[in-house]
Amino acid sequence: EKGGYYQVELCAFDSLGNNVGCVMHDVNILGFSLQMSASSACPGDAVGFEVNQNNNGNWGNGESSYTWVFGDGGVNNTGGDKNLHSYDSAGTYTVTNTITCVFDIIATTTVIILPLDDATFNYSHSTFCKTGADPTPTITGLSGGAFSAAPAGLVFISTSTGEIDLSASALNTYVVTYTTPGPCVNTGTFGVTISNPPTPTFSYTVTYCQNSTPNPTPTFPAGASA
Repeated sequence: EKGGYYQVELCAFDSLGNNVGCVMHDVNILGFSLQMSASSACPGDAVGFEVNQNNNGNWGNGESSYTWVFGDGGVNNTGGDKNLHSYDSAGTYTVTNTITCVFDIIATTTVIILPLDDATFNYSHSTFCKTGADPTPTITGLSGGAFSAAPAGLVFISTSTGEIDLSASALNTYVVTYTTPGPCVNTGTFGVTISNPPTPTFSYTVTYCQNSTPNPTPTFPAGASA
């Protein structure tokens, strides 16, 4: 696809192989390549592509259309010599641009779409007592990100580790979100409920005789047992 101005010499020979004359012709070979705004990107990012003329020849006014084929099923015939395209999935894609002139000129390039970061994490439980030990999550995905929570009321000892300050947090149910550092930022979530510790109370409701039957049983608050 290297283009430019060239001089081509055409010679004629007789049946004996003798040169009977030559003529010089100037030939303009059109050459181009594809440039990208980035060689790699993340799913959903817009990648810019541009036709780059790689010679000093004269393009003239002969280009009639540009056809972009992006390698993921996407095709665009209206973008001219510049185009934007985003990819939904990670992978390596071959991008082809065809300029239809007197004949077709084709150039290709490759773009790499990186996978989204792994944002997987979890706490040991989904419910914690306000008076309990402060929990720290286990990050099984990409480390180095930051934690946040909604609604307001949950207090982190560290937003880097995700350790929760139970005693300083309000009683509620929260969605804890972990956001990865990149290059392809992703988020993971985990539900956490902070509650008061159970009250160890019980009661008997009546007076019983020594030999009465059946044997009396205590009454416990909801969720409690002996």
